[in-house]
Amino acid sequence: MRCTGGKLSCVVLSNCKLYYATFHRARAAGPVIVSKCSLAEASFALCDLSGACSDGCGLRRTEFEAGHA
Repeated sequence: MRCTGGKLSCVVLSNCKLYYATFHRARAAGPVIVSKCSLAEASFALCDLSGACSDGCGLRRTEFEAGHA
């Protein structure tokens, strides 16, 4: 999965697996909920996820670079 410069709005991810996902300049423009997901070696660069909520997620080797998380 790759998201570049996108607005995430009204997104619910539940019990999913995102391996090697890349988010670059993504912004939570509305409700974004990530629940019981597994993110392995994902990358979030220059993202504004201040409006996002997460619960019970595994973040094995996931990187959060400059931005808001």
